[in-house]
Amino acid sequence: LQWEADSLKYLGVTLPKNLLNLSHINYGPLSSKVKTDIHRWNLIPFLSLSSRINMVKMNILPRLLYLFRTLPVKVKENQFREWDKWISHFIWQGKKPRI
Repeated sequence: LQWEADSLKYLGVTLPKNLLNLSHINYGPLSSKVKTDIHRWNLIPFLSLSSRINMVKMNILPRLLYLFRTLPVKVKENQFREWDKWISHFIWQGKKPRI
């Protein structure tokens, strides 16, 4: 494939020249965006447990699932653990899970 730009963005997925960087280029910005969104949502004091769960279901999971479906690369195990830690910390407000 011959093109002059370093990468090409198509339907929300960045396609780099070197396909070995495909995972890093797409999951890196997504992880930082998810982290900043969760940090910003933590500042809202009146969210109930069900509201927090719904925020994750409607905002974070669709973004992750879209990339899982469109990119033919494996995601590292520690990346899943990191996302799980951020999401559970957000849902339980930094406390131990009650269920």
